[in-house]
Amino acid sequence: MARGLAALSIAYFHSWVGLLNFPKDTAHLIYLLAQYGWIAVDVFFAISGFVICVTISRSSFSSGQFLIRRFFRLYPLWWLAAGTFVYMSYLWSSRAIDWGHVFYCATLLPTEEFPILDVGWSLQHEMMFYLAAAIIAPWFGLYGIAVALAASTIAFHTIQMPWYFSHLAMYHSEFLAGILAFLARPKLKTIGPLIPLVIGVAGLAFFIGYWGGRTYFPIALFFLILGFSNLADERSVPMKSGVLLGDASYSIYLWHPLMFKLAYVATGRIALPIWCEEIVRFGTLAVIVTFSVLSFRFFEKPINRFAGKLRMPLPLRKHKLTRQEREPAFPFPHPRLAVARINFEAIVTTSAKCSVCGEPRGDEPTCAKCGSSARTFSQESCIGVKTRVSARMRQRRLGAGRWLVDMIVGHEPRRAKGGVLMGWVEKFWRMDRPADLYQERVVTEDGQVLRDVEEPLSAHFGHGSDRPDLKEERERTRRGKG
Repeated sequence: MARGLAALSIAYFHSWVGLLNFPKDTAHLIYLLAQYGWIAVDVFFAISGFVICVTISRSSFSSGQFLIRRFFRLYPLWWLAAGTFVYMSYLWSSRAIDWGHVFYCATLLPTEEFPILDVGWSLQHEMMFYLAAAIIAPWFGLYGIAVALAASTIAFHTIQMPWYFSHLAMYHSEFLAGILAFLARPKLKTIGPLIPLVIGVAGLAFFIGYWGGRTYFPIALFFLILGFSNLADERSVPMKSGVLLGDASYSIYLWHPLMFKLAYVATGRIALPIWCEEIVRFGTLAVIVTFSVLSFRFFEKPINRFAGKLRMPLPLRKHKLTRQEREPAFPFPHPRLAVARINFEAIVTTSAKCSVCGEPRGDEPTCAKCGSSARTFSQESCIGVKTRVSARMRQRRLGAGRWLVDMIVGHEPRRAKGGVLMGWVEKFWRMDRPADLYQERVVTEDGQVLRDVEEPLSAHFGHGSDRPDLKEERERTRRGKG
């Protein structure tokens, strides 16, 4: 959601390009977006810092695979958008095209001036950050990246550096804000989203209007990213729309300058009244969003899927992640939660015999041998104690809301409806989300197999607490409380 809102803010900030054919000072602006929409680029940098932490903290992280996916995430759409812009410039501009500059900008290497498509300047920072993260993470992990960004930020403010270093280091503190938000989130998750978001917005307003300026933006960005990361993953329409905009945010960011350029050309050829100015603005924004969603669905998504299938022929060194950085994988080297249950069962034997002749007696009133009604009872306790043990082990990635791997091994009670104990079973149960695997095997003490299942987790539904009758019962209970 945060990425989608940031992309729309930047698009609105640049919307003046499409309205240049209208008289000056006749637009009805949304003041905050028109004046401060550029702040969304800083938010993008902080979001990138947070998202990269999520990627690096996985146990399957590989620098080579990471760089492949980042390459296909950034470059194909950048080449397409920049190439389209160059073609539009060739058609409608009388200036000669510097092809050397065009091909250099295609690499997303740092440029002292703006690249051929202006918004590409932020992609240069993104790409250099990804490259630095891929180099540092295998050796020093997330904290190594944080230290490197902090050191470059201090250097930017204290020493004179060449432009290609200072140009990049200027925004390292904003990437650092996202990383620190990721590291702090597990301890600050309980405060919810509202308080961090209010602090973040108030901080930006204070630094812009009263004191500090852009240098202190990372303080506010830390709270903004923390607040957005604490938002509940609801299935509401606004949340789904926000997720959709977030997916299409890269397309929105790259395509919106071209769309407003087309709007400018169109309004130059068709005389429109002043009252159409805002209609042109928001109509173009609607076209941008629609086109960007289609761009993501039919261009970005297939390319990203293709990149996910590629493998590096020579894998780079993997960093031995700390416990906080590790996303768990089976088996459990460090279980986050392990519960053992021990059941002690003493075996007690009770018997009766005739008090006169010593013949074993049952429930009959008189002895079958001597006819006596006198009985002597005796009770013996077995020396052995029967022990049943079960263990439950769970793990989840740092900051995750649900368990990624959950497993039960050992003996479990088998109960009928009403909680009546029917006996004990030997149970192995495993739910592994990263591996998309569900396993369950239940065997009674006499060797009878009650259940033996191994299937993809994505195909396992309608069982346990997800059974339709239980879901209906929970829904009735919820309506009753409401």
